[in-house]
Amino acid sequence: MEFKEYKYYATAEKTAKENGLFLLDKERIFDFSCLVSKNLIDIPEREAEVIINEAKHIYNSNTTSFYGKKFDEFSACDGTAKYIKHKVYSKKTGKFKYTIFMLAKLNHYSKSCKHVYDQYYDIVASEFRSKYTEPMADIEI
Repeated sequence: MEFKEYKYYATAEKTAKENGLFLLDKERIFDFSCLVSKNLIDIPEREAEVIINEAKHIYNSNTTSFYGKKFDEFSACDGTAKYIKHKVYSKKTGKFKYTIFMLAKLNHYSKSCKHVYDQYYDIVASEFRSKYTEPMADIEI
């Protein structure tokens, strides 16, 4: 996956809408395009929702999410998601406006078993790594 060039706007709402990103609040936007594009990583939709729901714990000071969920007695998932942050500042005032978090690394484990009495899950590991690394400078608009 190559770095996605974003169109930056004065508000987080407009930036998220124009780029097809997920707006969590007025200061945090998330790019989950690798989860949407099935040719990059193939995990079930309900497990992708777990990753998206755990994004609420991602901030500028913490860019790694450790997640896990037991769906029923037969299936569960867990893993780690690492985000790269793109801080956006106002060129006029120099004040912080919002951050775009791009999902850059994912180690995901889908777990399933056939019987309630099974002691261990069958595990399917999925791994995704973006070719993009941390930006060299903050973005000014």
